[in-house]
Amino acid sequence: MSQVRDCHSARKDYSLTELHVAVIKGDKSKVRRLLNSETQRNLQLHARDREGASPLMTAVLCGRLGIAKLLLRHGASTKARDQRGRGAKDYGRVSSFSRKLSIYKLLGFRATSRENKSERLKLRIVLQYPVALRSCRQKGKNSYSGSYILRSPKTLTILKPDGRHVRVKHGRVETDNLNSTSGFITSVSEPKIRRVAVSDYGPNEGRSAIVLGNVYYTQQVRDLAHYFNWKISKSMRDNGSKAALPEHQGRFYGCHVEKKLAVWWVKDVLKKVLRTTDLTRMMELREIELPVALKKAKIFLDHGPCPDVSSYPTHLPH
Repeated sequence: MSQVRDCHSARKDYSLTELHVAVIKGDKSKVRRLLNSETQRNLQLHARDREGASPLMTAVLCGRLGIAKLLLRHGASTKARDQRGRGAKDYGRVSSFSRKLSIYKLLGFRATSRENKSERLKLRIVLQYPVALRSCRQKGKNSYSGSYILRSPKTLTILKPDGRHVRVKHGRVETDNLNSTSGFITSVSEPKIRRVAVSDYGPNEGRSAIVLGNVYYTQQVRDLAHYFNWKISKSMRDNGSKAALPEHQGRFYGCHVEKKLAVWWVKDVLKKVLRTTDLTRMMELREIELPVALKKAKIFLDHGPCPDVSSYPTHLPH
């Protein structure tokens, strides 16, 4: 009993509040209870321990992803600094805080596990990107709503609101003059990324398995439009920087993310239901009662829909 009192006293001397302690322990229900209390919320949320660490900094250090999201939703500041000028993002570098973790251990708290280390890395990514941080503050979203797509020369990183991320290689693209955009498709009932696409018609060799091939799917979109006599507008960018070629008409608008993902989805449904990938048979799907997982999909974009895309997917069976 004396040891428990000594431990409690030591925590108090280290200026750990109830919220700090609940965060370190991973007690999400107590964190939620404290944050839902109007009299306690601001006092607890902006409290500091003896070294100036806020509850959010503590959550990052301990790898408490779910708790960090709660703190952010209730207004925890990412701009706050401890006595040495370090912010919440810096607390993801655990090697700089080994002394602090040792103090937690001496105060009777369990050491962080491998899982906590993984969550800590996810939190660092969330805190690094303002748009991902804003999506993390949102409530009532499904698994991918509020996601943000970051593009580098070689990869796409899809940041989810829960702090998790998916990274894929979009492949080498030769038509550098195109300002490429990107997106991905999921089933409404199975929140899992099915395919990713980049709006370009040049070869994208070296891509990840779930990234669509630009050349093949751009041609599939154009073939489908030609077969059903749907119009795809021509553009001065159909030929890139080369001389205009009639056979390339519609290539630029045909390479757009939404169209390629929609065509992939229909081909996948055809393969599963009719054992074919022949797009000319897609109208047969209208006569079949499809399960929701195949019937409805969501496309997420890092840009606004292209001007002519609203009429194109409406022709597809749904």
